[in-house]
Amino acid sequence: MRSSKIIFLFVALMLSLFIAPAVSFSQEEAKAPAPVKPAGPISPDAVMSSKHPPFAPQITCAECHETKFDAGTMKIYKQVNEKVTMEKDKATLEKEIIDFLNKMSSGKGTPGVGCGTKHGSALVLATCKDNIPRATPLDFFNEGLTLYIVGEPGGKIVNLGSNPNVSAAIYQSPMDHSYEQKSLQIWGKATLITRKNNEKEFLDRIEKWGIRDMARALLSPQVRSGEIPGDKLNEAAEKVLDTFSIIKIEPDRITLRVFRTDFTMPKYTWTRER
Repeated sequence: MRSSKIIFLFVALMLSLFIAPAVSFSQEEAKAPAPVKPAGPISPDAVMSSKHPPFAPQITCAECHETKFDAGTMKIYKQVNEKVTMEKDKATLEKEIIDFLNKMSSGKGTPGVGCGTKHGSALVLATCKDNIPRATPLDFFNEGLTLYIVGEPGGKIVNLGSNPNVSAAIYQSPMDHSYEQKSLQIWGKATLITRKNNEKEFLDRIEKWGIRDMARALLSPQVRSGEIPGDKLNEAAEKVLDTFSIIKIEPDRITLRVFRTDFTMPKYTWTRER
């Protein structure tokens, strides 16, 4: 049983650049350059010896050893994670996803402090037009499972104008195997809310999330340089808001992946009822 666990650990190491070997090392070792020394070939079922030289956590086996990874090993990896994926009813899964979104999303900050937004973790939004994909890291807000992003004019807005289908990823970083972490993959459709097409909803959300304060903060360099007179800041901020769009994403499918301290990675999928 112990040997099997080590095999699965090795496989996990090979699958993700974010997963680092679970070893003890001092602060001095962590700061030192990671030693990379050529070593002999190893197979997917290799077991690391207790006599293995110390190495920094960012080092993977493949950096020193010639490694082999085959379909059989991939099958074992898949079976391991299927075994640790416990059944969840839809209501329980939905609550877990919403709790994670609430934890990771941005919110209204303190006026006059920073840009006025309390930043959470970034969401990476993937859009596509003419078969050319685009991925953009952005702040996001949520109401339940529905996601909102305040976007300035740019490629993502152009893409959404012709193709509302989107995908997004939200994850905890940096990867830390000392505690359980999660990530979300999201698929759905996006709509654009602007001051022109829905002024009430647009302004309600702008106020709710402190975006007006953010617009003023973004213009502060021009105020300091004298390009914008101080008494014209609010007027200029409103003009900036006129160019913004609120991207509303209603998910059709969400995959929650859990990264456990034992290197197993169960995943659960929520789908919208039609």
